[in-house]
Amino acid sequence: MSSIIALCDGNKFYSSCEQIFNPQYRGKPLIVVSNNDGMTVTLSPEAAALGLKKFTPYFQVAEFCRANGVVVCSSNYALYSEISSQFMKVASRECFSYFPYSIDEIFAEFGNDDTPQNLSILGRKLRHDVWREVRLPIGVGLGDTLTLAKAANHAAKRLGYRGVCVIKAHNREAILGAMLTTDVWGVGKRIGQRLSSMGIHTALQLAQMKTKTARKMFGVNIERTIFKLNGTKAFNWDDMPVNKRQIFSTRSVGQRITTIEGLKEALSFHACEAARKLRGQKSVARCLVFFAQTSAYDKHGVSGFSRTIHLPAPTSDSMIISQQITSAVESFYAAVPYYRVGVGLLDIEPGLQLDMFNDNLGKPALMSVMDRLNEQMGKGAVFVAANGIEKKWQMRRAFLSPSYLTNWNEIPTIHC
Repeated sequence: MSSIIALCDGNKFYSSCEQIFNPQYRGKPLIVVSNNDGMTVTLSPEAAALGLKKFTPYFQVAEFCRANGVVVCSSNYALYSEISSQFMKVASRECFSYFPYSIDEIFAEFGNDDTPQNLSILGRKLRHDVWREVRLPIGVGLGDTLTLAKAANHAAKRLGYRGVCVIKAHNREAILGAMLTTDVWGVGKRIGQRLSSMGIHTALQLAQMKTKTARKMFGVNIERTIFKLNGTKAFNWDDMPVNKRQIFSTRSVGQRITTIEGLKEALSFHACEAARKLRGQKSVARCLVFFAQTSAYDKHGVSGFSRTIHLPAPTSDSMIISQQITSAVESFYAAVPYYRVGVGLLDIEPGLQLDMFNDNLGKPALMSVMDRLNEQMGKGAVFVAANGIEKKWQMRRAFLSPSYLTNWNEIPTIHC
């Protein structure tokens, strides 16, 4: 049976999440700033209208924001993740199959009613259901392939489509003709510049390119993109990269780390974060890397260390991974103010066949209980003691909104 692919995409996702529990923010200029309140990562349309730009250091626009009544929010990843889960649950409820592509995007496969009007009704229903149940505005693009669904979603955000666009034979050329090659999924800026030098500026011109020429000049991926722009299905959900081959947890700190104890705590915290993600995809790692470095803006200049450890046995146990790092870090510590630390898990494989007689595997049952408790009671409710209690080094988030959906102490209060 033929099918149609829908791409549902949260509009200005981070800022829209902040508005769900603070509806008074709607219609006001709002920005969300990155880790340590470093730079703007999301702008509401009202903030963009004031001339604010993404990826601008916050300290450069802080006074402007205060003078113009701009709402500033620190990134609240716990809130965004939970809203993302609710959004995807609603968007995928009536589809045949689905694939979450990112925190704010989900592909969903539906039965293909060839009538564009009926497909538009499907798109409007998806938007309506997500808004009614999650209060999240989304755009919906529908097409015969993933690439066309992406293109339709891109068009849906433009004037005239009101958040829903369907690409079928009757309008494919018109929509692709108004779309730059750099906006096509999988093309990117570098290839787009090369295409432009050849006189290929739009997605339609790319779709009309000879596939043999594209393969010779750009490789098989661009050749496949051309097929998909022309509606040729070349996709299986199993082809999507589900599990990561490397998992990292790394972040700049809010307060410089100047003691060995603080460094151990920070590295242990990131080790446990990476291990949690590893367990989330039911994998184990055979190797890890940990590092710490200073800031180029400090008087010491850039310095630091990086060390790789091959684990005795593949594991996803937070305590084992944390212990491996904290035991090794003392020999690398220097009395300098560390600004950025991180842990990576490498050589990842499915956690299916483990040596039951190996004492280095850890305690999977304990890890499972810890994960479930943190899921039910809020992230960080149960943690490895080596992570420390106060965590003064954690990132600065001066404008953090409450974790309305993941912390019992921050559940919204309704006044009747």
